[in-house]
Amino acid sequence: MSFGNDKWLADPDVKNLMARKQLKTVQEVEQYFMQRMADSVYAINAKLLAWDEVAAMNLPKNKTIVFWWRHDQPQQLQTTLNNCYQTVLCPRIPFYFDFVQDSTHTAGRKWNKAYSGLKDVYDFNAATLPGVNKGNLQQILGVQANVWTETIADNYRLDYMLYPRIAALAETAWSSTEQKNYASFVQNLKQHFLLYNNERINYFNPFKK
Repeated sequence: MSFGNDKWLADPDVKNLMARKQLKTVQEVEQYFMQRMADSVYAINAKLLAWDEVAAMNLPKNKTIVFWWRHDQPQQLQTTLNNCYQTVLCPRIPFYFDFVQDSTHTAGRKWNKAYSGLKDVYDFNAATLPGVNKGNLQQILGVQANVWTETIADNYRLDYMLYPRIAALAETAWSSTEQKNYASFVQNLKQHFLLYNNERINYFNPFKK
């Protein structure tokens, strides 16, 4: 796992901090920074919401919610759950909506060749993830999609990246596995397209190739 930035080692302020606090690596510097930020949040009686980089830190379990985002590092989810943190699942694949929706799309991000397709969002099942079992499933608060807008020029493009995946996200978040049926979802979704048109929402139609 990569922590920090090697350029920190050339920064005089970082080097002074490492000497004063006896920090040996940039990983320890990053953890020191995150601990200070966490302490600042706890000091105002607020709950800390943090990415999975804090999974191995000994933070108060009743005051911390961890967001697992690195789909390629399932061990971070395992560490988070083993350390008894409440957890929100937002893995890049399939829940980063700034990743493209279809293999044919060239404008937008992919993870290597992977993308966040509609069916992948709909079929997501927390119970099948490595490290998740009946004992710790209750620690999972739910799912979340993220969309980073560095590569999204305007609201028109933003709508296109969100819709219709946001409808699949809703069913994944609020429906049990037994209730879900992708074929039925698709038929209902086609009716939703009429609503999107009425509201002038720009969307990707995965059924129109």
